[in-house]
Order: sequence, then structure tokens, then C-alpha cells
Amino acid sequence: MKLWLYSSGDAYSNQSMDRALLRNLAHKKPTFTFIPTSFEEADDYYDEFIDRFSNYAFIRFNLLHADRKISRQALNRAMNSEVIYLSGGNTFHLLRSLRQSQLIDNLKYFVRTGGILAGHSAGAIVMTPSIETAAYPDFDCDENDVGIQDWRALRLVHFHFFPHYSNHPRYSFELASQSRRQMQLVYGVPDGSGVVVMSRQTSFFGPIWGFVGGHKFKLTK
Repeated sequence: MKLWLYSSGDAYSNQSMDRALLRNLAHKKPTFTFIPTSFEEADDYYDEFIDRFSNYAFIRFNLLHADRKISRQALNRAMNSEVIYLSGGNTFHLLRSLRQSQLIDNLKYFVRTGGILAGHSAGAIVMTPSIETAAYPDFDCDENDVGIQDWRALRLVHFHFFPHYSNHPRYSFELASQSRRQMQLVYGVPDGSGVVVMSRQTSFFGPIWGFVGGHKFKLTK
């Protein structure tokens, strides 16, 4: 299992994590497949993604729209990539698109067979057991305007991921409360930080706070 969960998609603040990802590639000329949250936002985010990684190595880039009909050829290109990257955006929209395009099982197979699955914000949240962290706090959450009732996600890890975390009492109180209510581990991850899961080993990039049973603790790299 090779999972790279970023808080944000910023090139500058993610340099150390991006370079570590590239060191784990087996091919000198890898293919990265980018899956945007929505077709409408794809072009800008895809261009930023290419700019972010093209400075490091010769990379072949591929775009796959989860909210459009996917051909067998397009799916095969994605599944033969070294990296599949899930974009940020509205987490409810992304989960719905992955379900409707029947990509959930394909992504799980991709991970089981050694592919690197990466993503930031919404793209990181959907790797976890559910997308609950996208729904709180009330003052800073995604809108479920697509009416998803089943919030179960890819369930590739046992922790929950809260991106764009600010070490502020309002956020800390909310995450502590949620961890107490659900009795689940939640990572509060500021922009520029991230979590990497390689096999059974979990590594942290940048400052990250953990919340479990209502208690808060800080993790370091």
C-alpha cells in the first residue's frame, strides 16, 4: 500500500513530500494520472498539477474525468500509471463521481497491485473510512448539495483526515469533540503537511495534530 495524503496542492510548501514521492517511483519516466473533482474545474487544476511536478522529472501526464463516461482505453491508461492523483474540491462531488464512474473498486485494485494513490484535501479525505471530516465544522465545511446519504469512502486507512487544519481553539474543539463522539482517530493536517502510508508504516510531513477520544496531541516528522 502506497498512499500520499496531502492537505493542499501547493507546489512550494509540498516540496519535501513531493520529492519523497518521486523517490518511490520505479520508473525514470513515470505516468501520473490526474482525476479532478469536477469537469468544470479540471483545466486550471490540471495545469497547476503539471507545473507542480514537471520540474522534478520527465513525467507523462494523463487526465481522467470521473464525472464523465470513461472508456475502457482511458481506464486502462489510468490503471497503468505509476501514480493516480485525486484533486481537491468539494468532497461530496468527488465521492459521487467516483461511485458513478465505478472507479472505487478500480482504485482499490490499483493500490493493492502497488500503484501510488495520492491526493490533497478532498482527494485525501476519500481515502479514509468516510468523508465525515468534510462535513464539519459548520463554519468551514463542504456543502452536500448532491445529497449523498452514504458517506463511506475508500476505507484504505483506519484514521480520518482533516485538511487545511489551523491550530486554533475553534478547530481544535471541533476535532476533539468529533473524535470523542465517534471514538476514531482524526489527524488535523495544516497546509504544507501530509501523511504517507507505505505498507503498514505511517510517516508524517510537517506539523500534524492527532485527536482521539477527545484528546489532542502533536505529531512530528
